[in-house]
Amino acid sequence: MRQSVFYHAIYRTPEKVPPAGGLMCDEATSGPPRTVLWNHVSRAWEFSRSAGARFLYDEEARERKTVVSRAEAERIAREELGIELPTEAEIHQIVLAGEAALPMS
Repeated sequence: MRQSVFYHAIYRTPEKVPPAGGLMCDEATSGPPRTVLWNHVSRAWEFSRSAGARFLYDEEARERKTVVSRAEAERIAREELGIELPTEAEIHQIVLAGEAALPMS
């Protein structure tokens, strides 16, 4: 079965010393990034194409993240961030709502 969501632990430094500072969920696509991240300020999971692109494609930001399994992402969310990881269906709904709110070009 092909994976539809990839999970990335985001660390404060390239040495990736725990605890993780954040988590990013990346819905697989051949188009623009479909990323959902935990927003520490609003205390909510949010769609962010620009932040996702930075962590996926910017070399300096990429050095601070690592791909993890869903089980590991759930553990990091619960034990290191004190939050719950959304289900893949919830991630997809966050992406759809975020894309719908984007300005038309």
